[in-house]
Amino acid sequence: MALGTTIQATNSPTRGYEAVAPMSMSSGWQTIVAAGGVNTADAATITNPTTQIIRSTTSIFSRHSSGTYVALRLGYDASATIATNVVVKVFGRSDSNQTWDLLITKGSFALSAALMPASTDVTNGTLKYTTVTYDNLWDCLGTSEILVGIETALTVSVGTATTAIIQAKMI
Repeated sequence: MALGTTIQATNSPTRGYEAVAPMSMSSGWQTIVAAGGVNTADAATITNPTTQIIRSTTSIFSRHSSGTYVALRLGYDASATIATNVVVKVFGRSDSNQTWDLLITKGSFALSAALMPASTDVTNGTLKYTTVTYDNLWDCLGTSEILVGIETALTVSVGTATTAIIQAKMI
């Protein structure tokens, strides 16, 4: 039995040719889910990010062909006691003409992950920031745009959840 014709990989036609290579880089934290967006779920199970992740508190993170992984961290009220950890699902696409792909974590190859507070979290006096682990790193799979959806909203028993944010950086 003969094989079909060879299919050549293509680059994103609307963005031009962009080299994407594994590398580490210096990158600052960018807020991609603003205050007020972490304490409300987009959907219990996000299957269509185009129609389910639509709040103005959530931004598309454009990685400009930098880095291999996107790291996420939760910023939360420094005086808060977390009752329910936020659970996120991360999607990527090459450009707005493409469909979203579900990205997986580097650590456990999970389709969604909790951004969990720990005793190692650092603070700026107003917010505490979760410590990034391999379970909070997502392989970008060569995509250019990253979108984070909330499947389980953050709740607190003490403090406020409405000031919580999610930040991203490329590594």
